[in-house]
Amino acid sequence: MAFSLVSQPQRVLPPISRRLAIGLLVLGVFFGASTHAQEPDPDATGWFHPESGRPVMKNFRPTDYGGHPQVFGIAFNALGHACFANQDGMVEFDGARWTHHPAPSPNLYCLLPDSHSSRIWVSGNDELGYYDLQPDGRWRYTSIVPLLPAEVRPTGRSFSIIEHQGTVYFTSARNIVRLQDSAVHVWPGGGGRWTSFHLVGDIIYVHRGMLGLWRFKDGELVLVSEAEEFKRDSELVYLGLHQGRQRWALGFGGVFEFDPATAKVSRLEGPLDQLVRSVRLHAGLRLKDGSLALATGSRGLALVSPGGTHLRIFDRTTGLADNVILSLAEDREGGLWLGFNSGAARLDLASPASTFDASNGPTPGTADIWGRHDGRMYLGTSDGLYELQPGEPTEATGARFTRISKGLANVFGLLSVDGEFLVANQSGLSRFNPDHTHTVLVDTRPNSPYGIVRSQHRPQRYYLSGQRGLTVVEHTASGWKKIGENLELGDGHNLLEEPDGTLWISTYTRGFWRIPAAHTITDWSQAPYEHYFRDCGLPADFVWATVTPGQFGPVFFTDKGQARFDARTRRFVPEDRYLVDGQPGAMFTPTTVDSRGDTWATVFRESTIRASIALGRFPRIGNGRTWEPAPSGALQEVGFAGAAVMFIDQTTDGEI
Repeated sequence: MAFSLVSQPQRVLPPISRRLAIGLLVLGVFFGASTHAQEPDPDATGWFHPESGRPVMKNFRPTDYGGHPQVFGIAFNALGHACFANQDGMVEFDGARWTHHPAPSPNLYCLLPDSHSSRIWVSGNDELGYYDLQPDGRWRYTSIVPLLPAEVRPTGRSFSIIEHQGTVYFTSARNIVRLQDSAVHVWPGGGGRWTSFHLVGDIIYVHRGMLGLWRFKDGELVLVSEAEEFKRDSELVYLGLHQGRQRWALGFGGVFEFDPATAKVSRLEGPLDQLVRSVRLHAGLRLKDGSLALATGSRGLALVSPGGTHLRIFDRTTGLADNVILSLAEDREGGLWLGFNSGAARLDLASPASTFDASNGPTPGTADIWGRHDGRMYLGTSDGLYELQPGEPTEATGARFTRISKGLANVFGLLSVDGEFLVANQSGLSRFNPDHTHTVLVDTRPNSPYGIVRSQHRPQRYYLSGQRGLTVVEHTASGWKKIGENLELGDGHNLLEEPDGTLWISTYTRGFWRIPAAHTITDWSQAPYEHYFRDCGLPADFVWATVTPGQFGPVFFTDKGQARFDARTRRFVPEDRYLVDGQPGAMFTPTTVDSRGDTWATVFRESTIRASIALGRFPRIGNGRTWEPAPSGALQEVGFAGAAVMFIDQTTDGEI
């Protein structure tokens, strides 16, 4: 699945896993970076994967669009703009501006784009009609009420419209109206409040509250079933076909299966049935990916997997502004729009970005390191260690991070090595135990670590940069021991080992330190520390710096500009190998490299406080000359400051 682009056209990235993402940042946003995912359960994908968070979403309050709170219907006009039906008529949103288009009715309930023209069909309170797009770009409303026989006027509330093979049908509590060209035909409605249309294959079914289920055949209404399930005066939602049998959901009535051949009705028990029996349903929509969206009157949005085995609920606890959803519509980019009892929202369900924030994770701004151990994802923060607790889609829950550590703080390093989970924290290097306690292996204080790297050349050796400099430890047959230390380097926040064994340390106050062939050093009291700060080619007057991986080797960032190291002259020169929008000179940190060799980064220009581009990548194939921003939804979640931490996670499901 390709990245879904929401607003202005951007370069589309190669196909990726829909599931989650490249690990990152203080907000805990993820988005995919690989095509290698293999899911054993076809229903346990996307938002039904046990490690999925919440989707990228945008809530719209009535104060945003300047209209009545209730959004009874949503549709998309010929321009692709979202249109709301509410008490103020039709409200149009082009992505930036809101425009109000009045109608004669004090309430509009339903909008339906015509499949053969730019027309939008409308039903409301005592009103049926349509909007037409005029040459000047305005929408003109035309009522069809004058075409109706006098005895069926006023029509009352109309909550359902369907257009099929050039014919339009309207329902209301009093009547069913068919408009074919300019000819009108009217049938009596049901005896209850709810009458609704459902297209099953090529057949239009009509649910008539208190009367049962009917269908159109040869232009006439024919009774299909008077089963009690269909006679209940509640909103009915068609769920799809299974082995020739129809599946339906009825608010406060549950989920059941109907066999048209035998007229037999049978209940389908399970999590969805339990949910539907306890809520009022306002709408249902089959999405492009095959999943089903249900709008409930008290529990928010329910998503059902294509196979019907997994369930997710999104409500106020997961970021929605309202639990009462009146309407649903899916846009061209796969975004799902929700009409609330008070406002509206757009969920970017097609995006591979998944979000963990204060509602399902630690407090934003506290994430410092990611790591996976024994199949579980962990997050190190200032207040300890968090574990990603998988969601249970059969119970409609998503994943969430839960704090599991006792006595740990300032966790800046996580490594899974030979079955042990190593944690760099305020005390030094510890082993995190299965009972959630920890054992200090090497006490590095006063050099409490900010980072840890395991040597590629000497796997038993670990480098820890920290508050005072560098500590080197090794794991030998006799146990863990400190073999070297330098506490005069300053606050080492990042460290990186090059393929030749050279070790780099970046500081926030003293520039960079370089230790050539660090893996060969046995006597660390004689280690060759090369210092690069002033008068070495780095930008003048810079304060803080980072060193992180890139496709050309170490990426050297300073708050005054980017640089690269010339090993021949042992000096820095301006970095000119990476171009953003065709221009050199951008600054970027942090960075990481995925298995394809693409370099992911946050880009800065004039300020290192506000990112120029919150997240994106330099594809390996572009050799640093091509920059591709992340999807707009991911950029929204990352925020103005950009990413803080990036992590590439190799899992059995693929790279994320």
